[in-house]
Amino acid sequence: VDLRIVYDRIRKSKNEVDLANVEVAKPTAPLHKIANDKVKLFIESKCVLDRIVSENRATTSTAVPALQISGRNVQLYSLRLVEKGLYVAVWEGAAALPGTPKNVHALRQLYSLLARFKASITRVADLELADDQDTNDPGIADFTRPTWIPPRENERLPPLPEYFFTMSS
Repeated sequence: VDLRIVYDRIRKSKNEVDLANVEVAKPTAPLHKIANDKVKLFIESKCVLDRIVSENRATTSTAVPALQISGRNVQLYSLRLVEKGLYVAVWEGAAALPGTPKNVHALRQLYSLLARFKASITRVADLELADDQDTNDPGIADFTRPTWIPPRENERLPPLPEYFFTMSS
C-alpha cells in the first residue's frame, strides 16, 4: 500500500489504526500492476474492516474506503461486510486529474470524488471515537472470514483455504 490513512490512538492504547488506503501507479504502469494494486487495496480494506468488527464497532453499513490512482485516473471504492463471509467491493466513482489548469470540469469532478473519500474516512474515524461503545450489529462478529494473502513473486503458493471451495453453515 502506497499511502495509509491512520487514526492515532496513542493516548489511549499506544497505537494507530488504519482507516483507508491509497495505491498510486505511474501513467505508464502495465495493466497487471494496476490490477495487483486493486487486489492489495481490497485485501488491506478487508483487514481494516475485520479489525473494526473485532473491536465491536461495525454495522453492515460500515464501508472502508480505498482510492486507486493510476496515471491521471482516480477510482474510489469501498468495501462492506454485508452477510456472513460476504465482503462486497463497491465502485463509488471516478475522476481524472486535470491535464491543464483551464479544465475546471475535471477539477470539480476530482474535488467531488476526494470529498466523498474524506467523508468515508470521517465515518470510519467516528467509529474509532466511539471507543467504549459496542456498536456492532447483532451477529456481525460471526460474519468475518480469515484473510488469505496471495504470495509475492517467486514465492510458493500457500494452500488455499477451505472456504474458497465450500460454504460453512
